[in-house]
Amino acid sequence: MKPAAYRLLVGFTLLLGLGLLLSVNDPWFTDAYYYYNAGEQLAQGEGLRDMALWVYVNAPDEVPTESHRYWMPLASIIFAVPMALLGTGFNVAQLAQVPFLMGLACQGMWLGWRLSANQRIAWVAGLSTALGGFYLPFWLSTDTFALFGCVGSGA
Repeated sequence: MKPAAYRLLVGFTLLLGLGLLLSVNDPWFTDAYYYYNAGEQLAQGEGLRDMALWVYVNAPDEVPTESHRYWMPLASIIFAVPMALLGTGFNVAQLAQVPFLMGLACQGMWLGWRLSANQRIAWVAGLSTALGGFYLPFWLSTDTFALFGCVGSGA
């Protein structure tokens, strides 16, 4: 595939990501809240801290307590970066997912090209990955869908 095709896909995915960013204004499931809250605490200089009891596995004696006794912290650390730079807020945290969504779509396109050497199949693979079917509303949630999808498929 020519680099122009990837640039076009990145542009499409950027617009898709911005549309998703504007359509979801709050975390809407438990894991998204967890990663967002921990990232917000980190961005505010409080470290990786939990202000509430999230799970009973390794339940702490008191709150606040250290976070990520159950989940891994990479997502919260990544969400904290734009919040530390631009101010805390859910939509700011979502910005961290856009590059991972773009990377994931490009990996889909590359794999389609690599397996078929057919531009149409490569485009279908890239667009299908970006649009994500069931996962579309999750791509920019403050969870690990786009992040681990991109990192995992890159590995």
